[in-house]
Amino acid sequence: MVLASVCVFYFGVVVGVLLQDRASNFSTQGVTTFLPGPRVVSGQVIHYTFPSSVRHIDDLVLFAESKSYRANKGARLSIALEGANTTTRDIVIGDDSADHRIRHGNILGIIFKDVHVTKQPELNIMLTISAPEGLEDPGIRLLATKRFAQKDRLIVGASMVTDWHLMVQIHYLDHSKLKKLIAAGCILLSIVFIATLRHRLHYGFSFVVIMALALVLSEFSWHQKLDEFYGWFWPDGYVQYARVLRLWFTGELSWTGLLDYTGGFRNAHAWMVPASIAALSLSGLSYVLSYSLLNMAAYAGLVGAWTLLFARRFAGVRQFDVMLFMVAVASHYLHLRVGTSLLTDILACYFVALFFLLFCPMIDNAKNARASVGLRAILWSTLALFLALQTRLAMIPLIIAPLILVLWMLVRDRFFNKTIEPYRLASASSVSAGAIILSLGVYAVFGLYHSIALAKEMVGSFSTNNFVFTRFLVNLNILLVPAYFALLVGRSAALKSNIYSLIWIFIMGYLCLLYFGQVPTWPRYLAPLAAPVVFFTLSIMMQRGDAERPLLYRASAVLMIAYQIYHFFASSGEFGVDVA
Repeated sequence: MVLASVCVFYFGVVVGVLLQDRASNFSTQGVTTFLPGPRVVSGQVIHYTFPSSVRHIDDLVLFAESKSYRANKGARLSIALEGANTTTRDIVIGDDSADHRIRHGNILGIIFKDVHVTKQPELNIMLTISAPEGLEDPGIRLLATKRFAQKDRLIVGASMVTDWHLMVQIHYLDHSKLKKLIAAGCILLSIVFIATLRHRLHYGFSFVVIMALALVLSEFSWHQKLDEFYGWFWPDGYVQYARVLRLWFTGELSWTGLLDYTGGFRNAHAWMVPASIAALSLSGLSYVLSYSLLNMAAYAGLVGAWTLLFARRFAGVRQFDVMLFMVAVASHYLHLRVGTSLLTDILACYFVALFFLLFCPMIDNAKNARASVGLRAILWSTLALFLALQTRLAMIPLIIAPLILVLWMLVRDRFFNKTIEPYRLASASSVSAGAIILSLGVYAVFGLYHSIALAKEMVGSFSTNNFVFTRFLVNLNILLVPAYFALLVGRSAALKSNIYSLIWIFIMGYLCLLYFGQVPTWPRYLAPLAAPVVFFTLSIMMQRGDAERPLLYRASAVLMIAYQIYHFFASSGEFGVDVA
C-alpha cells in the first residue's frame, strides 16, 4: 500500500511540474506565427503590463533575435518588474552570470532567474525594459506573437501597440529539476520491478510509474528542442485552427467563415487535434494546457493499447513479462522524442495503437485465438481508422492496409492449401471501405480537398532540400534493427500470422509513402512505426517455445529497452538521430 501511494504521488508530481511549466508560457497560448517585436535601443523605454491572470512571476524570460542580440555584446540592458514588490536587473549582454543566462538557439531566451514579483490587489504587474547606453539602432529585436483576446498592454516609447503580445515567459523549468525527477523515477521503477516479480504490485501502479518516467524523459527532450528553437511551441498552425473551431463551436463564427478558413489552410484536413484542443478549451483550459493534456493522454493510451493487445495475445503470461513489454513501448526513443511535444505525432501513434487493438482480434488466426467479428467490432475499428487519417494524412497506408491484407490472405491460404475464412476477409474489407467513405464525406462537407492540395504543394516544395536518401536509410535501419533480428528467428510465424502480416504491410506502405513522397527525413515522421516494430519483435520472441520463452523474451526485451534509451540520449537533430 505504501509503494502504491508513492507511485501515485510520483505521477502527480511529474504531471504537476509539466503542466506548471506549460501554464507559465501564457504569452504563447495564442501563438500562430512569430512576429518581429519592438526594438530595444538607448533612450527608448518599453512598458509591458501583464494580464490580471498573472499573479506571481518566479523567473522572467524575454525572447530576441539571436543576430541582433549577439551584435550588441558588451552593451547594457535593464529590466524592472513592479508589483507588490519591485525587482530590477541591470545586465551586460553576453555575460552569463548566476542570475542571468542565455538560452542558445535561433531564437535566444534571455533568462532572469528568481525575480519573484507578486501582483498587487488592484494593479497588474508591469515590466519596463530599457537600455541606458550602448544600444543604438537597430538595437536588440525582441519577439512578439499574434494578438489573441488577452488583456495585456504594450507601450513602445509613447505608442501603444495593439497588434501583438510581447513574447515572454514567467517561469523557467531548469533541466536540473527534470534530471532529479528522472533519477527518482529510475529508482522507483527498479523497486516496482522487484515488487512485480514477487507479485506484490498491481498492473495499474506499474503503468503509472512507467508513464510518469516516460513523460519526464519526453519533457527533457522537449526542453532541449526549445533551447535550440522556441518556434517548436506552435509549428504548423494547429492552435490557430483550434481557435477557429472553437469560435464555430460557440456560434461566433458562421459556417461560411469556417469554410473560408479551411479552404485556405494547408493543414485543415488534419482537424482531429485542433478539434480536440478546441473542445478541451471550452472547459476553461488554455490552449497550451489542452494541447499538453491531449498529448499526455495519447501517450498513455498508446502504451496501454499495445500492452493490452500483447497481454490478450499471450494469455497467462507473467505480469513481469507484460511489464517489460510496457517499458519497451513507453521507452522507445521516437515516442520519447514526440510524447509531450506540441505536435500531432503522438496522437497519430495513439490511433494506430487503437486500430490494432480493435482490429487484430477480428483477423487473429493463432491457434488459441477466438474470432471476434461482429458489427460492433467492425464499427469501432472503422472509427479508429477514420480518426487516424483525420490526425495525419500520412496514415493513408494504414487505411489501405486491411485491403492489402485481404489480398495477401487469399494468396497465402491458397498457397498453403488452407481454408479461406470469408468472414475475416469481409470484415477486413468493410473496415477499410467504411473509413475511406467516411473520410471522403468529411472532406467534401468541410471543403478540405483544397487543403490537401495545398499540403501536397507545400511538402513538394519543402522536400526538395530536406529529403536525403542516406539520412532516410540510417533513420530507418535504426528503427528496424530489432525487427530484422526477429525476422531471422521467426520467418515462418511472420508469414503465417495475419497480425504480423498486417504490421509489415503497414510498415512497408508507410515507408513507400515517405520515400516516393520525398517527405523530409525527420525521424519523428517514423514515430507511428515504433510500437508496431516493438510488438512484432517481442511477440516473435515470446513464441519461441515453452522452455526458452522467458529467457529469450526477457533478454530481447532488456536489450531493446537499452537500445532505445541509448538512441534517445545519443540522438541529435530534429527529434531524433540526424545524419548530415
